[in-house]
Amino acid sequence: VEDREGTIIFIEVKTRSSISHGDPLESISNEKAFRIQRLALAWLATHQRLGSRYRIDVAGILVARSGEFLMDYREGVL
Repeated sequence: VEDREGTIIFIEVKTRSSISHGDPLESISNEKAFRIQRLALAWLATHQRLGSRYRIDVAGILVARSGEFLMDYREGVL
């Protein structure tokens, strides 16, 4: 996704049906964060966008049995 100012936004989405295994965002380990950053840079290189502004956001989604959901969205955390 690219915003109006031209910043490229990569979004990592983690979904859980309960918090028994922790908050969805807690599942992003340091190793996973490093891989996401490498993938973002690889995408920028492949699309001749190295040097472009970018950020990595994360969305944690908790889905209830009723079908309702709660989303925690954080910008620029990785």
